[in-house]
Amino acid sequence: MDMFLGGFTTARVALELGREPLGFEINKNAYEHFKPRFHKER
Repeated sequence: MDMFLGGFTTARVALELGREPLGFEINKNAYEHFKPRFHKER
């Protein structure tokens, strides 16, 4: 679990390790900015 998603780095590494990422980001602008890129990589 990543309490500060930021650029989704921890979530991407979790996927590489075969794990299901779980994270939170309080900054909606940051979340909306990085979300499309993360979902495209998934």
